[in-house]
Amino acid sequence: SPLKPATYFAGGELPDEAWKHYALNIPYYTHFTSPIRRYADVMVHRLLQATIDGEEAVEDFYFREDEIGDICIKCNEKKEASKKAQDRSDVVFLAIYLRKNPMRRLMAYVVSVGETAFTVFIPKLGISKVVYLQEHEEWIRPEAFVTDQGDRRITLHRQESELFIEETWNTVTIRMLTKVRVGCYCKDKPPIDVKVRFEGPWNRSGEQQTSGGDESTDAATTDAATTDAATTD
Repeated sequence: SPLKPATYFAGGELPDEAWKHYALNIPYYTHFTSPIRRYADVMVHRLLQATIDGEEAVEDFYFREDEIGDICIKCNEKKEASKKAQDRSDVVFLAIYLRKNPMRRLMAYVVSVGETAFTVFIPKLGISKVVYLQEHEEWIRPEAFVTDQGDRRITLHRQESELFIEETWNTVTIRMLTKVRVGCYCKDKPPIDVKVRFEGPWNRSGEQQTSGGDESTDAATTDAATTDAATTD
């Protein structure tokens, strides 16, 4: 299963093997900084001090094991809430910037594929966003399917539209790690958020496709000059 975010816990509540730090590959691990910053750091300082002072200090410690566990749960909740608030603040500021400065022709990688939408990661902005195909009905006809290997893909067929006359590609197949071209904007309606619109396949120069011919690239190609990871007709 995917690695989970690090959490605080009371050591006595979990078996010893659960204390291991995966990246550092050491059996026991805790972390702390100055005790003026976070209550979890205060707790670590006090527990270490009691350990140094000896067995009697440990037995007389003013919190029981279950109480320390409850404190850890609360610290984890606050840490997660703080991270979400920070991430949301970053998105709001980015969306407000995009309201006056929309960005087009950004390179993005497909990181998940659904039936009516797919998620892209945009390296230049460091964000992942969902591309909703119902928002592209005026010029794109999607065709979702599942391969024999169970991989979900979507073939996008470009429709003639006066709004997108500069586009010349005909079809593109969306799959994991497909490299695509997107535009980023501020959502028209609340809540304030970033909206991503699909523009077309990404080609080697980073500009839009200039011909409607057949072009096929493999998502597994490692050559940076040829990794388009898109199939166009």
